[in-house]
Amino acid sequence: MKKTKPCYSGEDVVGMEKVLREIARSLAGVRVLPYLPAARKAAINLVGCRKEKKELNRGIIGEEADKLFSLPPVVELIRLGHFQEAKVRVREASYNPLIQVLKENEEIGVEIT
Repeated sequence: MKKTKPCYSGEDVVGMEKVLREIARSLAGVRVLPYLPAARKAAINLVGCRKEKKELNRGIIGEEADKLFSLPPVVELIRLGHFQEAKVRVREASYNPLIQVLKENEEIGVEIT
């Protein structure tokens, strides 16, 4: 992990973490089947997974779960100052999969803005 030059204050980092935790909380509330696996993967990517929820999430996510559980969550990358890697992980492991599942299920009536 390449550490980028710190350009954020401690308050900025705390704020980023709070925002990511709120997003993950919302994603964890998704219950519609086509969106459930992508939402869980995105949330776990952002904030990790509690030990007692791993088996449940493994059943929802499938084969990718153990790899995802082994990666440091984005909030940890931010705390460590790995902002570039955090940015890439948010885009590639959270945002893009969610947009993809929305596009695949447009007929359900969800608009992508």
